[in-house]
Amino acid sequence: MNPFLLPFAPFYTPDWRASDAALDCIEAVLFKYRPGSILEFGPGLSSFLFYRYAAKNPGVSYLVYDHESSFAYEHAARVDKAGFSSLNINILQLNASQGYDFIDSVLPTAAFIFIDGPPSSEARWQLAKPLSEPRFDESIFLIDDTHRANENELAEHLAAGRRQHSIQDILFPPRRSTLLIPRNAAAKQTGDKLGV
Repeated sequence: MNPFLLPFAPFYTPDWRASDAALDCIEAVLFKYRPGSILEFGPGLSSFLFYRYAAKNPGVSYLVYDHESSFAYEHAARVDKAGFSSLNINILQLNASQGYDFIDSVLPTAAFIFIDGPPSSEARWQLAKPLSEPRFDESIFLIDDTHRANENELAEHLAAGRRQHSIQDILFPPRRSTLLIPRNAAAKQTGDKLGV
């Protein structure tokens, strides 16, 4: 694990936080693709990588969505204590199907989207509809927990509608994450795979 994350790690249960492979992948994406806007569904340990990146790159937009107000407030307190601003944390209540309720919210576009919430696999699948809109066609997606059927189906669905995306599975047995990179973004790079 990145030494920067070690002071924060004890506050986030290993079974619920992003896998070490996903955390490494986040760092690689931030370093290689330099996204100007980020969406995170399900804040936690991973958030500190995004906060550090945004602090070092003025003008980067970073928004976080969580469903549980008590966790969000505890997380916000840690973020503030670490010297970052937690004003970007948004609480979205869950609908009857346990997915995020976007009815009164306009989901902004973002260059990099990390999906690690809500906790329920079935609920994460509900992100397929809003994130399948054409305005997300150039986004990089990282979906954690794709060793589970619903998360894997979400990754496959998001990739199927965007044939220009290349797919990489990041393994951290017994867990897996899936990275979707737009081919035009990959073409701007050396063509090498991410070092994760």
